[in-house]
Amino acid sequence: MKRGELGAVVGKLLPDGSVETIFCSAPQVPVVDTTGAGDGFNGGFLHLFNQKRSLKECLAYGCKIGSLAVTKLGAFSEEFADLKTIESALAALCNASV
Repeated sequence: MKRGELGAVVGKLLPDGSVETIFCSAPQVPVVDTTGAGDGFNGGFLHLFNQKRSLKECLAYGCKIGSLAVTKLGAFSEEFADLKTIESALAALCNASV
C-alpha cells in the first residue's frame, strides 16, 4: 500500500499462514508536484520485482522512484528516459536527502 510521504507497506503471506509486514519510508524531498508519484512507485517496484528481488528491495526502490517523481513539475519527462539517468538522479536525490 502506497502511503505518500510516509513511504509504503506490503504484507507477505508466509508458509505458516502468518503475514510478514514490510515497511519502507520515503526519502524526504522537496515536493514540487505529486503527479506521477504513484506511477513512479509502481514502475520502480515492478522493475525490481521482475528481477526476482526481495519485496523489501522492491518497496525501497519504488519509494525512491516515487520520491524522484515529485521533485519535478508534471509526470516523468524525457529527462528520465533511461535507467542510467534515473539511477544518477536517484543517487543525487538520496545523497541530498541524508
